[in-house]
Amino acid sequence: MPGLGRKRTARRILTFAVPIGAEAEAVTQDHVSADVAAADRQELDRVSKAIAALPRPLKEPLVLRTIEGLSQAETAAVLAISEKAVETRVRRARAKLLQLLGER
Repeated sequence: MPGLGRKRTARRILTFAVPIGAEAEAVTQDHVSADVAAADRQELDRVSKAIAALPRPLKEPLVLRTIEGLSQAETAAVLAISEKAVETRVRRARAKLLQLLGER
């Protein structure tokens, strides 16, 4: 079956992309106050939940490009869509995130 390997690859990559909490907490700087660190964790949790709430067609390209750091071409190959579709979906995902987070 053509394309089946790509979907499995995308699922494997995306399964550990959200939640990001443990990895992000490890980055916390020592000189940051407990209040600031707690606020940062809350904001990270808020953003993680908003990403998780995105529909799959928007979430997958966003996570692969932004969190996993894949290029537009690599993301297109993994998801078996065009590079233009990746660009469009990432733009729509970011707009939806702004809406979900109430920053617009």
